[in-house]
Amino acid sequence: MTLQWTLTAGCLYVEIGVTVLLLCPWISPTLWQRLFRSRWLFVVTEYAKYYFWAAVVVLIFVFIGSLLDNWKYSGSVRGQELKMSTETRMLAQSKMFRAQRNLYISGFVLVLAFVIGRLVVLLSDNADMINRLKSREDTNMASNNAQQQQLRQSQSSTARRRITDTVEG
Repeated sequence: MTLQWTLTAGCLYVEIGVTVLLLCPWISPTLWQRLFRSRWLFVVTEYAKYYFWAAVVVLIFVFIGSLLDNWKYSGSVRGQELKMSTETRMLAQSKMFRAQRNLYISGFVLVLAFVIGRLVVLLSDNADMINRLKSREDTNMASNNAQQQQLRQSQSSTARRRITDTVEG
């Protein structure tokens, strides 16, 4: 593999690792949100969107190049298969295999880049919903406690009135 495809495959392996890490169920969304909103990550991500889109453009070019290679080698293998010797056919098929492998690698890298971005957004939204739910539960508990205290006070004042009414009567 050339350096270009080694780097592309390395990106694929890193993206697979990040995706698996983001999908781990024992890491809570609130922890991810704290990490995503941390100060040091904010400094890093300030320009990350520009690097992300530049990397996507490069990956699109790599994908287009692999599509062209795939198209080029598929035509040479299909059209002249009967006229080729065994060694030539093996060489053409190995080039076709490499072109297809490169196509799959670059396609998966492109798809996973967008999947990771969507996972980050979904995890952050999930953490926001969890925080809102907790705050609403806290306000509900506080209002419930206040209502119970008022109910107790009204019951005790009603009981006092009955006692005073029975004593006076």
